[in-house]
Amino acid sequence: MDNTTLKKVTKFGKVGNIVATILFVVTVLVAVAVSAAAIFLSSLPEDGMVVSLKNQANIQISSNSFPVIWDSMVEGMSYSSDEFPSDIMDSDKEGIMPAEDREMQIKLSLFNTDFSSATIRSEGDYKVIDATTDTSVYRAKDAVRTLIFAIIFLISVAASMWMLKRFFKTIAVCETPFSEKVVKKMQAFCGSLIPVAVFASAGETAAAAFLSAGKNSGISIQWGIIAAFVVTACLVTVFRYGAQLQRESDETL
Repeated sequence: MDNTTLKKVTKFGKVGNIVATILFVVTVLVAVAVSAAAIFLSSLPEDGMVVSLKNQANIQISSNSFPVIWDSMVEGMSYSSDEFPSDIMDSDKEGIMPAEDREMQIKLSLFNTDFSSATIRSEGDYKVIDATTDTSVYRAKDAVRTLIFAIIFLISVAASMWMLKRFFKTIAVCETPFSEKVVKKMQAFCGSLIPVAVFASAGETAAAAFLSAGKNSGISIQWGIIAAFVVTACLVTVFRYGAQLQRESDETL
């Protein structure tokens, strides 16, 4: 290999080694901080810290469009009243229109948020819906599970950064990047991305479940890390083929 090109490769390896080392140290420090937070929260009593939240939304709809939009938005509604339904509902319009200035129980989903009650009022040519969600209760101890997933994820990232550091360190002193030693270090880094993707997805899923106060929040998948794994696996294949050609060339000489 040309000396100029080899110098660039080794320089790249040295710089990469420094960057990977810094990232490794930062990840370990963050993992220690998160571990301390998890230990502190786990030491609190069951109801040592409880936060209750309600989300509200203000929706403005033109009076002409309101009947159609209302029917498409709301899956069902009900009132807590001793009055007859005919005395509450507006029967002069098509469909069942809700009464104004009266709280109702509804099933309304908007921007990934489920609303359970609402009040409708008129403002000029608009109908205004003041919607409210159920109370979401967050307990400090419920965050411990999320922090545990975060710690495991950070440990997997630290391991991956360590593998990346070893790869760059090998690049920094190699005589050619197409060698079995470089390929093995790259393959080790590639394999370390699998637990990172798994624990990142599990941690994000746990965090979403905590932030939704136990409601169904779905499963998160870290497609970016999976894509990085696929790209690295392809590079491993390319470098392995290059190492084979390099070996055959050396044997021929």
